[in-house]
Amino acid sequence: MRVLFTLMLAGIFSLSWAGPNDTTRVTAMQDVDMTWYGAYDREALLPDGSKSYRQILMHYTMGCASNGCSDWDYTTKIELMDETGVIDSVLRQAPNFKVNGGTRDSLIFSWDTTYTTMQVPGGTDSTANAALEVILYEDAVDPLLPTDTIYVWQAGYLNFYYDSLGNFDGSRYVPEDSIAFTQYTPYYHYFEVVNRIELGRVITPYGGYMAQGSNGFNNNWKHTSTFDVTDYAHFLRDSIKLRAFYSGWSSGFSATIEFEFIEGTPSRDVIALENIYKGYYNYNNTADFENNQMPAKKVFFPNNAASSKARVVPTGHGFDNNTSCAEFCEKEYYIYMDGNLAAAELMWDDQCGENPIYPQGGTWVYDRANWCPGTAARIFEHDLTGFYTPGDTVDFDFDIEAFTWVGAQAPGYEMSVQLVHYGPDNFSNDAAIVDVKRPNDKDAYGRMNPTCNQPVIIIKNEAMSSPLTSAEIVYGLQNGTQYTYNWTGFIAKGNELEVALPEIPFPQGWVGDDVFLVSLNNPNGTADDNDLNNSYKTKFKRAKSLPNHLVFEVKTNNRGSENAWKLVDPYGNTVYSRASPSSNTTYKDTVYLPYGCYYFELIDYDEDGLSWWANNDGSGYARIREVGSSVVHSFKADFGSFQKLEFTTGNDISIEEDLFSAFDMYPNPATDVVQLDVQLKQQSDLTVELFNMQGQRVFHKLLKNQKQLNEQLDVKMLQSGTYSLRISSKDGSFAKPLIIQ
Repeated sequence: MRVLFTLMLAGIFSLSWAGPNDTTRVTAMQDVDMTWYGAYDREALLPDGSKSYRQILMHYTMGCASNGCSDWDYTTKIELMDETGVIDSVLRQAPNFKVNGGTRDSLIFSWDTTYTTMQVPGGTDSTANAALEVILYEDAVDPLLPTDTIYVWQAGYLNFYYDSLGNFDGSRYVPEDSIAFTQYTPYYHYFEVVNRIELGRVITPYGGYMAQGSNGFNNNWKHTSTFDVTDYAHFLRDSIKLRAFYSGWSSGFSATIEFEFIEGTPSRDVIALENIYKGYYNYNNTADFENNQMPAKKVFFPNNAASSKARVVPTGHGFDNNTSCAEFCEKEYYIYMDGNLAAAELMWDDQCGENPIYPQGGTWVYDRANWCPGTAARIFEHDLTGFYTPGDTVDFDFDIEAFTWVGAQAPGYEMSVQLVHYGPDNFSNDAAIVDVKRPNDKDAYGRMNPTCNQPVIIIKNEAMSSPLTSAEIVYGLQNGTQYTYNWTGFIAKGNELEVALPEIPFPQGWVGDDVFLVSLNNPNGTADDNDLNNSYKTKFKRAKSLPNHLVFEVKTNNRGSENAWKLVDPYGNTVYSRASPSSNTTYKDTVYLPYGCYYFELIDYDEDGLSWWANNDGSGYARIREVGSSVVHSFKADFGSFQKLEFTTGNDISIEEDLFSAFDMYPNPATDVVQLDVQLKQQSDLTVELFNMQGQRVFHKLLKNQKQLNEQLDVKMLQSGTYSLRISSKDGSFAKPLIIQ
């Protein structure tokens, strides 16, 4: 049965402007153990719907079950159990009796105690049978109403006897007093239709390392996936029932669900939401799938639908066949409306080697049909505006790229296809910051953080009157300097874009809060009608601080050609790099790095790291040492596609602000000479030095009682590369990178 949920807005929302951007947080499910295949339901009390929310977020935190994690990748779904108020019925059959709570075709019984014999040393012994409880259902009006209970004993079987020597001595039939035959009475079972609305889907990781307490994991492991569930606001109010569905056949994982209700006006109001397809569909062949599994349906588009979208969550499963479908084969889906192609999408996740949960014990690096072990399934949204006329019914057809398989296991797809219908835009000019990828301490962005480099944000054209082409972005650390970036580009309505901002100069010795702030202003040079979604704040962890003089050591495995690595300075210049290195070879690169933010990136083009259990590539390692000392950082060998470490070097104590009124070094990059123009606040003895990346000093000069410095450095004899220019006094030292071309 399919139910269309239409909202009469006057009866749903009583708009409240008392606290725009105020946030209410509710824990709806707390560490619920999912230990065997099935549904785990919990009741939750949410806000009553008297306020309007511009955004609602659902945080799904997965952990190990109380008795440990499972070692397999299973599908989990968080579903809202919406009680529709619609009553339906199904025809069933009621038996006229049950025996010990179960149903039998017949019962052969005795009114008196019966016995069962057995062979024992010296002959035959017997034991009394337990009585059978028989509940009778003999009310013709209510066939489910128990009318009587009687107790009888099993009869109609043979007992076997043995003499004192253990020889078989014949059998005897245990006579019955009567035989009862089960009869059935048809009746209608009435029930309220409960619509299961999928809010989010997450695949469990291979949990062997968690269970074993190895590779940096233990059973206290947790990982959070966040879903924007604003479109479901009309369901997420008052008392609700939430279901965590677990497809695993062994223990287990746990589910914690938290909601964030952020007050304000949404960009658009949802007027209706409908499940079109939901469930698991076998792909036996193309004709069966399209005609029987996911056949075309008639779909009504409301009269007041200003826009509509399809929300699709597909994941492919099963691979024991010649095509490795559906888990390991790339297939597209298509949405047709009245025969016209309205949307198409490739059901494939090619970034499993970048999984934020790594390493894992299973085949976690293999790319799959829109999922990776331990991550949320991707959600695809398609604007259907222009493919329907409000008030009309259309033929909605969902097809999958045709394929033929041969083998023991039929492929299948877990599908959720929903239609969401919106009223008019609530704002004429509305651009938003949707998320901050870095700096951020979110689990999902663990591969990009901690960072000391470029912030990366996601901006969206929520409802601009034309494509979003420009905006002013202000960003920085809380209680620190704020920087402005004038962004230009192109974002169509409803679309998002990832934007990398210029680097934040993290002040040396920063003692402020580890909080990043960013805001978006003047989209397309106009005022934003909705400024509540124009700012974003994230907590972050600081990048590791390393010594200045370092050795980067990498040992390749049997497939050295699959690897590459590089070290990049604060200005985006590559200090050194290696590509296609030799196999089973140890490389050591010594560098001296002046104060700044650097990153070292290690890549494996085959997405299986320097060591992985499921291949024959052998093992390698990567680590960083302080020159003449111990290891200061070790990389995981089983890392999939890449590892990236951003770090600062902090041994130099900056005297720039204390000592200099002005400082200029040019040109940079340089070829022949470098001009130093320095104005000091007071006279001081200065030492000017130049170091290459191996820490070797290539220039040195001592200057006495300097107030103003105009010095030319001859660098034409130096090799091309990155150098560190250091100026020192008795109060400390100051260093800046210098590029020689």
